[in-house]
Amino acid sequence: MHTCETLAAFRSGLYPSPNRNVSRGFPTLFRKTLILSPTNFRLYESYVMSRTQNASMTVTAPTFNRPISRSVILLLVLAVHGPLLLMQLPAASFDTNLHIFFASHYAHHWFNPWNEKWFAGFSQTTYPPLTHQWIALLSNIVGLNIAYMLVQLAVLFLLAIGVYRFAKLWVDERSASYAAIGSIFLGVVAFMVYQAGQLPNVAATALYLNALPYFYEWSLRGQWSGLVKGLAISLTAAAAHHVTLIFGLVFFALPVLGLAVLDVRGKNPTGSAAGVVSRAFVFAALAGVGIGVLLLPFWIEIIRHPIR
Repeated sequence: MHTCETLAAFRSGLYPSPNRNVSRGFPTLFRKTLILSPTNFRLYESYVMSRTQNASMTVTAPTFNRPISRSVILLLVLAVHGPLLLMQLPAASFDTNLHIFFASHYAHHWFNPWNEKWFAGFSQTTYPPLTHQWIALLSNIVGLNIAYMLVQLAVLFLLAIGVYRFAKLWVDERSASYAAIGSIFLGVVAFMVYQAGQLPNVAATALYLNALPYFYEWSLRGQWSGLVKGLAISLTAAAAHHVTLIFGLVFFALPVLGLAVLDVRGKNPTGSAAGVVSRAFVFAALAGVGIGVLLLPFWIEIIRHPIR
């Protein structure tokens, strides 16, 4: 038998050991009795050793095909924004002190929105209260300034996860994870957080981005869990900032509705475009009623004292 055939037989596991007769249970090529000579066995030994050495020297290149986990994304948010917030960098921004001022009132007078410390008294219902009340709750433990920074950090966590979940509607999971990482370094986020101090706007945007995948699932498949969760998060976003709802509807909700209409044939064979649109209207109607009730003190104050 030729040496190459012998090595091939060893590599495929056809030879149990050297100098052993084999005659049964092998493919046609090796059915005849074969004997491995000591010379061929030494060749095989050197071949195995060279293969072992090459394998030990092999370096596995990192793969970029796997998505980046959400825990890693959140750790990156903490690594980038944590030190900046710990230094209280947003404290000197445009609107930060206004939000801390509102939070200070809620910390002392939770059930009385009338604030006598500014303009001879005014109602704090002129602004949606959610982020201010978050700060007020934490201020009893860590103080107002640190409470503001902690709420801002939580909002940045929500923003990264919201971008990830929203991007998954359009692209694969790996691309969505890269989009979430990109949101950490967005210039507009740095401007809103560290120069403009627009905590409520960023909070509402982050919450809406987390609500839209549930809106998509409800519109596409009619899942009741999607309706409940989507409405709950949407109402929470409205309690953070009211104007963001208008931009969220135009720039985010309508494209998601269009995507659900396009996907209905492929992902819900029993559904139809009319069903998708009708369920979206149900979601919008319930959200409108909920936001109207939730922000009723705000609407009353705006009607009584309109901004001119």
